[in-house]
Amino acid sequence: MSVQDNPSNSQRFIIELEIVPEDDQDKDLFAMSEAKQSLIESLTNDGYSIQPKYTGKRSTFIFEVGVFLTATYHIAVEHKDVLIEIVKTASPIMKHLLAHGGIKVELGIGDKYVKIDAPDLETLEGTVKLLEKHPFLAAQVTPTSKITVRAGIPKRHSRRHG
Repeated sequence: MSVQDNPSNSQRFIIELEIVPEDDQDKDLFAMSEAKQSLIESLTNDGYSIQPKYTGKRSTFIFEVGVFLTATYHIAVEHKDVLIEIVKTASPIMKHLLAHGGIKVELGIGDKYVKIDAPDLETLEGTVKLLEKHPFLAAQVTPTSKITVRAGIPKRHSRRHG
């Protein structure tokens, strides 16, 4: 089943994917554009529905990624349960970003962000431990929270010949 397939017990959900410079003061627009193209192509090939979102900023690319949350999202009793379902749904996107190497990945709930590392996404236990380290995320998540996956693209180091 592809990512876009809509199981009867799921709900369409939008995750915002931000591709930004790792250092806002030291941007590399070529590296940003190259990373954007590679990431979008990779996610599209895996069946994700991706739509650009206009920001008006030259150095920021934002896309809306359509995903489906399973029925457990509707019956989650606690905020932590809702957050776990959201992180599980966003994990494949974050794994794509981490697989490209050198990209700083953050998960945002509303206006709060936490850094994500590959071990955080390996198992459900890793995800739960991540959330326990950042209880403010679970405290503020609701079924209508804005969820953002941010990819910080580092500047390439220029090679000097001489």
